Amino acid sequence: MLLHCHRWFLITWTCALTLLMAQVATATDLDSVYLTDPVFPCQLAETRVAPQRLRLWLEALAQPERELKIKAAESISAAWPSSDDALRDAVPILISNLISSTGSETLVRLAMARALVAAESRGSADLLMRVALSDGLPMAEVVEPALARWNHDPMRDVWFSRLNDPGTSLRRLVLAIRAAVLTDLTESIPKLRGLSRDQTVSPVVRVEAARALAVLQPQGLESDAAELLQRPAETPPTDHLVAATLLSRHAGSAATVLLVQLAGHSEPAVAAIALQRLLEASPGAAAPCSAELVAHRDPKIRELTARLLQKQQSESAVRFLELLLYDRHPLVRRAAVEALIASDAAEPLLDLVRQAATNQLDSDRSFGQEQAAIVIGAVDHEPAAEKLITLLDSPDYRVKV
Repeated sequence: MLLHCHRWFLITWTCALTLLMAQVATATDLDSVYLTDPVFPCQLAETRVAPQRLRLWLEALAQPERELKIKAAESISAAWPSSDDALRDAVPILISNLISSTGSETLVRLAMARALVAAESRGSADLLMRVALSDGLPMAEVVEPALARWNHDPMRDVWFSRLNDPGTSLRRLVLAIRAAVLTDLTESIPKLRGLSRDQTVSPVVRVEAARALAVLQPQGLESDAAELLQRPAETPPTDHLVAATLLSRHAGSAATVLLVQLAGHSEPAVAAIALQRLLEASPGAAAPCSAELVAHRDPKIRELTARLLQKQQSESAVRFLELLLYDRHPLVRRAAVEALIASDAAEPLLDLVRQAATNQLDSDRSFGQEQAAIVIGAVDHEPAAEKLITLLDSPDYRVKV
């Protein structure tokens, strides 16, 4: 009988605990998971390829079966980043397979090329260039980024001519634009400027061209951006997206004026690019539009605004950060917490930061109370201890934590 009672007690307790944990799981959001479930990073040990395994892969590459060749090449590709120089023995066999396989054996040739790229086999660059130009788009997308990273000189003329050929397909044009950046192909700048402004070109190409220009010419594109901003609004706002992208590495007063204008754009993708650049180059310039940014519908914009306010280090910035403490998105709240804690280190703002956190502790907003408690603890504001004790009885689990 006693055993039966103990068993019944254990079953009842287990069920109650399960229900409690389920309630806790549904009551928490990203903030609480972040605070209560720390991640323990696990660093993987360096992998060495056993000699017998490498021998099997090399033997598989010598077999006539296509699937076997492909699997062996894929295994070599996956093992290369963490292996030693033993895999170098595979390079001549991979090259031999790439040369001997016919044009109809597309998957075999792709696997061999991918393995050579993984091996950083710069000695096979001429061969890879030939197959990239002859085997179609899938091969080009595997090989050309590697040739660009290696700055393979014979391909520079190919990419440049492709940029100037109106019949170039979209994907090959994108590959050429990205290669222009990696190879510092500055002679392509005039053509890239034309592509970025041409409304008859695909928006994908225009934005890629703008990204390339931002890297190749990080100054002097203000006039291009201003011209694009004067064009009538469109849906999607490609002109304005291109303008923001052109200025994504610019600095100076002329660029800042345009970036502030773009920061208030209704399209979040446009505003985010402008805000990111202002955050890097001129965070104070965005201060006049802080009220609009704090109320923006997109959480990424509000998160960037919190980062901007942190760098502004002003009384008005602290007041806006208090509003973001109870934002509906967890990443925005977390950015606001980090910004307030950082602002507390500035002596003129110390009292204001602690008052903002105390205001939220005294409010009835669960999110605000939760984040304010984190700020109070981080800045060691002891006068709030009594309020924190009362909040241990809060009906909201997040506040209790």
